[in-house]
Amino acid sequence: MFKGTTPTLVLTFDENVDFSEAEHVVVTFATDYHKKITEKDETEMTIEGNTIRILLTQEETLSLRAGSMLIQANALYSDGSRVASNIATINWVNNLKNEVMT
Repeated sequence: MFKGTTPTLVLTFDENVDFSEAEHVVVTFATDYHKKITEKDETEMTIEGNTIRILLTQEETLSLRAGSMLIQANALYSDGSRVASNIATINWVNNLKNEVMT
């Protein structure tokens, strides 16, 4: 994915996990060294069963360093149980137009 663009990340997990039933969902973005960069919660995503969609803005993608990034979802349910997804890796690529377009 390119910096400065507005991608919609589509994260699909094990079909046994229903994120739409969760009380709280957080998707964490981190560097290869597990340093947290940002998080998105259920108010900033669309959840349909085991699929989460997150729209990133130009400003958000421009703030990310080019290279690998780790992504993981965590969900807390009303009974106190918590699930975590496997950690996925995506790559951010530099963009020659390294500014917000209006």
